[in-house]
Amino acid sequence: MARLFEHRIFPTGVAFATRALREAFEVDHDEPHRSVYILGAAQWILWYGQTLSSLVWQRIHSDARPEFPVTAEHSLDRFTTEKWKLWKTRFREYQGNDECAKVAQKAACLMDALEKNLTSPHVDQPSTT
Repeated sequence: MARLFEHRIFPTGVAFATRALREAFEVDHDEPHRSVYILGAAQWILWYGQTLSSLVWQRIHSDARPEFPVTAEHSLDRFTTEKWKLWKTRFREYQGNDECAKVAQKAACLMDALEKNLTSPHVDQPSTT
């Protein structure tokens, strides 16, 4: 589903990604169910992460209203830099199923890279060195 959103088959939004991340990291699940939720959340980061992070940072760091429909339950208001960092940390900390742990680490690394890209200053001028 994340790939369909990334390719704009469906309208861009955050409801499904929000639900997956919250279900994986804000609801108690026993193994092996926990790994299933974490794999689902990781897919949203791996396939839709660039768009999701840019929507999140745009909303967090501007007064502009989002250009896509959101419901109150799954709005960008639920995305904060603290939540992003919490979810990234939870991906890193996951030590369950080996396959799931590898995917979780990839998601955490991608979240790091996306965060650094979106929070670093961009230079419009080419370097003269």
